Amino acid sequence: MKIVFDLDGTLLPESILVWKESYEILQKSLRKRLAKPEDVIEKYYRKTEWSALNSVEDYLREDLERIWYSYFLILLEERFQENPRALEYIQRLKSFLGRLKNSHQLYIVSSNKKAEEVVGRLGLREFFDGVYSTKEKSEMLRKIGADVYVGDSKDDYRCSKDAKVPFLLLLNSHNRNVYEKWKGVEKIESVFELEDFIKKSN
Repeated sequence: MKIVFDLDGTLLPESILVWKESYEILQKSLRKRLAKPEDVIEKYYRKTEWSALNSVEDYLREDLERIWYSYFLILLEERFQENPRALEYIQRLKSFLGRLKNSHQLYIVSSNKKAEEVVGRLGLREFFDGVYSTKEKSEMLRKIGADVYVGDSKDDYRCSKDAKVPFLLLLNSHNRNVYEKWKGVEKIESVFELEDFIKKSN
């Protein structure tokens, strides 16, 4: 089976990521360049999508993305050095992925432009047959020939549906209130529940 994961909020839960700190740095950069930066950052923070920056000039948007990802990687590394729970999670994740890889091909398809670098820095790259950063997630799912896509958002669901790939929704603190009662979609509470889901599906 070819199992494809989204990265942020799915394979890496929000509890160990550094979104808030990165947003604060991005907001400071916006304040220096825009009259009402809160309008942009608020939309991005709530919707978690770069489309909120579409009203900003291309050259500025590219600069902001560079700032965002640079600080995200730095803060991520600091978080894992300082947070024992984050380290414990990664160790558990490595064991989990190792077991899965014995019987399945594993991939990451994410809109995070630094997905490959994030996975590499956390020592997870060896478990994946491919790590792809793309806005065209549906097309990549088709190219891979995915059997299931594990994600945490409606955008992940839409991409999965467009590619005609079964979707598995991971509930987290960010999406639970919105998606918990979503009908017609298979759900798991933790990425580690995937093993039981596969057993039940076979």
